[in-house]
Amino acid sequence: MIRRIRRPLSVAGAVLLALGAGLVWLAFQVSPPPMPAFEAVRAAHRPSDARLLDRHGDLLHELRIDPKARRLDLDTAVGDLPALVAAS
Repeated sequence: MIRRIRRPLSVAGAVLLALGAGLVWLAFQVSPPPMPAFEAVRAAHRPSDARLLDRHGDLLHELRIDPKARRLDLDTAVGDLPALVAAS
């Protein structure tokens, strides 16, 4: 029967253990930011498309002005989801 000799923790192992314990403690101390109100989100929303309307308000042309992201009109997106409208 072979017995293993237990060695004390090395300095690097102790540092890693302390660092890991500190990160776990920090994860439980940091709280997420508060959820913004729907009105604030609606006010800050900017669609990625620009619309050209005629004098009667009819759509003539729509052009994407932000090529990196696609953000539809928020009123149209909310109007399509009855559950979301009922919740707000």
